[in-house]
Amino acid sequence: MRPFVIATVAALIAIVGGGASAQAKNCGNYRNSKLVTHGVSCKTAKKVYKRYDTGRALPAGWFCAASAGTCERDSTHYFTFRLN
Repeated sequence: MRPFVIATVAALIAIVGGGASAQAKNCGNYRNSKLVTHGVSCKTAKKVYKRYDTGRALPAGWFCAASAGTCERDSTHYFTFRLN
């Protein structure tokens, strides 16, 4: 039983903790906001954020929420922004 528990805990740590932090990328300041991407390029994040910031229609599939400070396409492709 003990090896099974250890293997299960190790697998959960790899799944939950390993992926999200390794994918985060700081894109620096852009239009008075700090952008941090998760699964998207800085170029894409800047393009989407610029459209959001200027009030234009977002690219297909994207959703932004000022209250959460995030724009996302799905649960693995998103970026956060924080006003400076």
